[in-house]
Amino acid sequence: MSDNVTPIGSAPSLRGDGALAASGRTDAPEPAPESDATTVSAVEPEEWAVPVAIHGASVPDSAADDATADDEEGHYQFALRSLGARAMSTGGLVKRLQKKGLTYAEAQRVVERVASAGYLDDAEFARVRIERLRERGQYGDRAIRQRLMQDGVPNTVIDEALSESPLDDPADLVLQAARDRASRLRGLDRAVAERRLTSYLQRRGHSGSEIRAAVQQALDEGDDD
Repeated sequence: MSDNVTPIGSAPSLRGDGALAASGRTDAPEPAPESDATTVSAVEPEEWAVPVAIHGASVPDSAADDATADDEEGHYQFALRSLGARAMSTGGLVKRLQKKGLTYAEAQRVVERVASAGYLDDAEFARVRIERLRERGQYGDRAIRQRLMQDGVPNTVIDEALSESPLDDPADLVLQAARDRASRLRGLDRAVAERRLTSYLQRRGHSGSEIRAAVQQALDEGDDD
């Protein structure tokens, strides 16, 4: 066997450019044909693909609008549930929404929508509130006004509601309140009972002259019993 013949199965040397010549092979391997396909560095998204929010990326305007609409609807439904649990004035509902975390402007927009749907009526709220405070709490107009202001009812609405629902006999309301309270003061010293009963009627918003007469009459009736 000639020294220049490469044994079958031998691999050509990979050392240097003259390795093929040393092995007796003069034909260099043909380079692999180039592919017609172009290498793509990133797959382009389909036209219908939903953009994915990443750190630093802005949310599309349409998505932001949808989120805002969802928030407003949620606030509106919360307002309706609040009214279903407890009657409120427009001012009272604004305060309730602010406690939930809304700004004053946001709360106002929700309340305007609720009012336009017919779920808010300050005049009716004030009328019913006055009636209940007089019948159940035996409150005078001064205390009723304070309560309605705390409820968020505007002063103009309060004035109108009180003028439309005047007491037939304010002295009779004070006397009834004094009688009910005096029954709990039996056994006390007269001076102590007068002081406590007077303080109670003042907190109920009754006037001084009516209070004095009612206190004396209620305690006198209790002594007679």
